[in-house]
Amino acid sequence: MEKYMKALENLGLTITEKNDRTFTAEIETPSGKLEVFCGDNGCAKICKPNGTRKWLYEKSPAQIRQAVNQSLEFWMQ
Repeated sequence: MEKYMKALENLGLTITEKNDRTFTAEIETPSGKLEVFCGDNGCAKICKPNGTRKWLYEKSPAQIRQAVNQSLEFWMQ
C-alpha cells in the first residue's frame, strides 16, 4: 500500500485517512476537492469536483497515478 500512497503524494495529494488496507488522499483544485479512495489491491475510486467518479480495478501504482494525473490536469485549469 505504501507504493500507492507514495505515487499519489508525488502528485501533490495529501493522505487524509489510512486504515489497514485502504487510504484516502485529496487535493484542492480551483473547482473543488478531488478525492481518491484506494486499497492495497490496486482498486481505486477518483471522486472529481463535479460529482462524477472514476473506478479503477486491479491497477498498478503507476496506472493509478496516471489516471489521477489526467484528472488533475483537467481540474487544475
